Amino acid sequence: MDTIDLHRLKAVVTRLLDEAIADHGSAEFILDENSYWRFDFVQQFDMSSKPIPEEVGSLHDDWELTHRLADAPTTVGSYSLTEVAPLLAYIGNKLAQRRRERLDRG
Repeated sequence: MDTIDLHRLKAVVTRLLDEAIADHGSAEFILDENSYWRFDFVQQFDMSSKPIPEEVGSLHDDWELTHRLADAPTTVGSYSLTEVAPLLAYIGNKLAQRRRERLDRG
């Protein structure tokens, strides 16, 4: 069983966000999409069956909940990582998509 050093993970995420800001040219990122599939936690890691979407998630709702945490640090709970994760995945995927498009254009 592997273990994750959360201090190292935090350092990597910070570095990746710094690079994302540099690549994007701004600290502001437009959410031009909203809905995504959410899967049951147990189903996500059960390789014996194909997961079935549990519900539709909302990047806008995730951001609403997340950005409020910066203003109210005493209300932060580690469960809020479940709202941050889809935002990070979206930003990473959009930046990768833009990079591929730039490479395709030459």
